[in-house]
Amino acid sequence: MQVLFVILFLFPRTAVAYALYSFSGLCVIKLSSKLVLYAGASILVLAMLFLVNSLFAKVSPTGFVIELILVFPFLLFLLGARISNKFDAGRILILLNLATFWMSIASLILQGFPIRLPYIHYPPDFYFAAYGLGGAKIVTVIGMFGLAFCLFSQEKIKRSYLIICALNFLAPSYIIGIICGLFAFSVAFYDRKYLKYYFLAVLVAILPLNYALYRFESLNQGLASYAGMHPKILSYYTVLMMFKGDPQTIIFGSGLGQFSSDAAIWSSDYGDAFFAGHSIPKLPGFYMSDYHDKYLGRWLDFGIDNSWAMRSSMNKPFTTISTLLAELGVPGFISVMVAFIYRFKRGLLRSAYTRLIIVFTLSLFLVDVWHDSIFIGWLLVLAVSAKQKCYLY
Repeated sequence: MQVLFVILFLFPRTAVAYALYSFSGLCVIKLSSKLVLYAGASILVLAMLFLVNSLFAKVSPTGFVIELILVFPFLLFLLGARISNKFDAGRILILLNLATFWMSIASLILQGFPIRLPYIHYPPDFYFAAYGLGGAKIVTVIGMFGLAFCLFSQEKIKRSYLIICALNFLAPSYIIGIICGLFAFSVAFYDRKYLKYYFLAVLVAILPLNYALYRFESLNQGLASYAGMHPKILSYYTVLMMFKGDPQTIIFGSGLGQFSSDAAIWSSDYGDAFFAGHSIPKLPGFYMSDYHDKYLGRWLDFGIDNSWAMRSSMNKPFTTISTLLAELGVPGFISVMVAFIYRFKRGLLRSAYTRLIIVFTLSLFLVDVWHDSIFIGWLLVLAVSAKQKCYLY
């Protein structure tokens, strides 16, 4: 079943594959009656919030269902899902990284590797396993979770596994993820006895440094100039404008999949700002919500005329934090954050491993949309389940 989970998790991205990703973890988690009850109650609450919003604005029922599927793994993580005792969460993380590494090497070979090298002859975006273009960011996060386990495992881990996890973390071009990871390491290893790791991190960070500087220098500033603020600041500004214009959303949110989550972006009439060259299937009841159009439409419309304005993760005017605030309201957002921290309650202050996972994940949530990427939920379940095999120091 561990191997089946890895196969489903790394399946090439297609419309059908998203369902496989979302439910792949059911192969290895402990399905207790308590977890099923909590999941059912949570889905009922989310459905009620959606119905309340349907009284105030046009909202997409299909968008709600699609987003519910996307956030399902993260929801189960918040509700206390753990890997079954029959399986080894740490081994699954290592298997994921090994398979990701070799699949990524295969994709590089198709580009001429080792004669032609990433970062030199072509962008490192092709280090994407089987996920296709845009999948490099997923590989980075898989590598980070694997690296965290290898560094803190009480069991003896082969050095080759540690190197492979580090390559998965550093080799792709997801600069935001690498920065969040290095920041998380700096927080996790704040003690003086870990000073050697700081020097190691500096040496490692030099590897993609030139490419990172190039990416930042070539970053399109069109949206920032048009809005008069950085797109990430704009993401929170739009939420405040919605709270002001539609005060009921402060309590009820706009509804799952109705503002800036993946489902909302997929159903958007402004999708050309993000999906040039990709087609989004037409489904009954899958359309842009009033909240999305009213408060994000003006800014996303700019990206249609300026095709590169929002192609980078740094230029998208939404994050996980802003999306959760917008779609769940303030009470729902607080509930999610409390549940997230509660999952790490044991060893929260004295565990470097715990600090590393928390800071890395929350850093990603502050600058990009990850809660509904499907992958992050199962990785968090694996990380929490593997914690019992990691040193608490």
